[in-house]
Amino acid sequence: MRMRIIGAAVAAVAAMAVGSCAPDSGYDSISDYDVVVTLYEPGVDFRDFTTFSVADSVLHLGNPDGEDDGIPEVIDQLILDQIEAEMIRAGYTLEPDPESNMPDVTMLAAITVTTWKGYTPGYPGYPGYPGYPWYPWYPWYPGYPYYPGYTYEYDTGTILIDMADNSTIDETEESVEVIWTAGINGIVSGSSTTNQSRIVGTIRQAFDQSPYLKKD
Repeated sequence: MRMRIIGAAVAAVAAMAVGSCAPDSGYDSISDYDVVVTLYEPGVDFRDFTTFSVADSVLHLGNPDGEDDGIPEVIDQLILDQIEAEMIRAGYTLEPDPESNMPDVTMLAAITVTTWKGYTPGYPGYPGYPGYPWYPWYPWYPGYPYYPGYTYEYDTGTILIDMADNSTIDETEESVEVIWTAGINGIVSGSSTTNQSRIVGTIRQAFDQSPYLKKD
């Protein structure tokens, strides 16, 4: 079910991001553009899972050839640490040696940054007209100047988090069933402190809006 869940998450995040990230949308803060989508595999009872591990690295989707995509390593570690913290907060136990003792689930993370460009057209000026004294309801009108168009550009960051059921690992097919996915999207600000704070907050939101993950 991996591709179905991940594909749906990506589609949902993309649709909401395109709709909400346009300039002049009326939002007051950059965090207002943050989008968090969570999906899970129907029929799964998450109470059956108690132990977990977190992958030791974040997959960078924008650099399949290993080239630098500009995402600092501190962001990767922040994502992994926050996922671990949220799983513990939800009541799961971290497996310290997953290679020797396979946990029930493994948490996987991926990240990418996309640059969006657009253009807002201007409009021609209007010279106005002098008015007509014999028609007082036609007063002088000042007109308006030429307004040039402008281009804009901004980056959005997307984080995907998967919960893989280790009991479904198929080594022959090299596949595993993903039973929960979170998709997070937001505009990248110029402040690393702001970006890191929003990453922590949106990962927490992903777990908060998935109450079925929590232990009683």
